[in-house]
Amino acid sequence: MRLRYKQVKKYRVKTVSGTDLGNVVDIVFDTQTHGIIQYDVRTIFSRKTHTISVAQVIRFDAGVIIVDDAAISKEIASRTKKQTPRMRPKSATMREDV
Repeated sequence: MRLRYKQVKKYRVKTVSGTDLGNVVDIVFDTQTHGIIQYDVRTIFSRKTHTISVAQVIRFDAGVIIVDDAAISKEIASRTKKQTPRMRPKSATMREDV
């Protein structure tokens, strides 16, 4: 499969266990082999960039890069599991005007 940079840049990155790591924001190439060395990934809510080595990539699915669970630190894994929605719907009450 051949992909262009602007296609890969839109890909989500997830671990085998389903942890969402974010989107690919950059790719690092080796000038001697002309091959990709690593992917830089950033979550939507953070400015922090994480580096994913090519050796950690398991497969490419439709719009998603699946990486090994070891690709992320324990800190990131615990943070993503603890994330809860920031907004919760309030219960609706109905009022009757008599």
